[in-house]
Amino acid sequence: MDMRYMGCVDKLSPHLDGDHSIKNWSVDISGENKMLKVTDEEVTDRYVNGILSKEDYQVLGSNIRQQIIH
Repeated sequence: MDMRYMGCVDKLSPHLDGDHSIKNWSVDISGENKMLKVTDEEVTDRYVNGILSKEDYQVLGSNIRQQIIH
């Protein structure tokens, strides 16, 4: 799946919003890399990947607290 549309964000929103470990998150679907930003320092890429996998997305790479998702 490629996260290009708000519908994709809408699919992930309940999972990210409902997780007690994630305090803040956002997605930039206008950029080339479709960045998911998770601002909680204690959340790991592996943890976020577990959440994303519920809708068949995955972390492709990361840069501090930014995850590129596909």
